[in-house]
Formats: sequence, C-alpha cells, structure tokens
Amino acid sequence: MKLITLTVPHVGSTLVANINTGMLEPGKNIFFHKINKIPTFLESKRLTLKSHGTIDEIADVVKRFESELVYFVAVNREGHPQINHISDKLIILDYNRLLYHSEHLKGSAQSLEDVIDYVALEYNRKISGELFNNALKSRALDRVKGMDERYSEIKEKPFSYFDKHYHIHGSHRGRKLKNKEKKID
Repeated sequence: MKLITLTVPHVGSTLVANINTGMLEPGKNIFFHKINKIPTFLESKRLTLKSHGTIDEIADVVKRFESELVYFVAVNREGHPQINHISDKLIILDYNRLLYHSEHLKGSAQSLEDVIDYVALEYNRKISGELFNNALKSRALDRVKGMDERYSEIKEKPFSYFDKHYHIHGSHRGRKLKNKEKKID
C-alpha cells in the first residue's frame, strides 16, 4: 500500500507528507514528484509521495489510479480550492484539524498528538486493517518533532534555503504575510 499526499499548495501538505513518511518510511527524505510523474512513483519501491495539482488534476489522478494499491490524501482548507469525495481511495483531511500548538503556532489548542491521532483515525476509516497503530503514530510524532526542530534552525534563512529531508524551506511558515509586509515598507 502506498500513500500519496496530493493537494493544492498551502494547505498543510508538508505536515501530512512528514506524518506519512514518518509512519511508513522513517528516516527517508520526503519524496516529491510532479503530478504527471505519479506513474513513475507507483512503479518505485517508495511508499509515500507528496505532489501538488489543481483540483481537476487531483480528481483525474484519483480516478485514473483508484484500482492501484494506493490511497490519496487531500486537505481541504477554507479559502482554497476544495475537493469532494470522489473515491473510496481518497482521504480528505480538514486543514483546521491539522493545526497544533507549537513554538510556531501558539494559538491552537490541539497538541501534535491530537493531530496525529486525527490523521491515523481518518486513515483507519478508509484503509481496512487498523494499520495506523500506536507504533506508527509514535514514528510520525518523532518525525514531526524533528521537522519542527529543523524549522527552528532554518526559519531565519531565506525561502530559497531548502531541507530535502523534511521538504521545508527557510521562512516557510507565514511567507505570504511576510511578503505583504515587505510590499508595505
């Protein structure tokens, strides 16, 4: 079984991809491919992938590959294009349920553990066998904590600075706000 995080940009796909990679492929770099390269991923030995596309492209890919042993994970966020349930192979997460209290997001009441429990519960609802157990959730928790620590190290670096293990950039969070502030000055 493979998991593809397939979203429009700016909806928490990096977090979801790190949760997925942490659960299924701990220690590996995030595997990112353009949406048109998904057939190459399906032939690979990797279990997790992150990709972006438009809602129409996402719907096309889900329908095209729903007979494969693959599940697609999308995230719906208010103010962004949203996908509807079009396949039993599509797991749709709610962006607001992915927000957790951290050094970088102090306003959320949810813990990282709550977020990982939510993701695992949604996966277990769609994928038979209760695969996403406490051991996998623990690996995901470790991975996301590592991602947060790494982000703390690079957050002051320019957006062009890239960490391929976690698939994060310097100045990654809040980049739209920072760009608007720069235009005002």
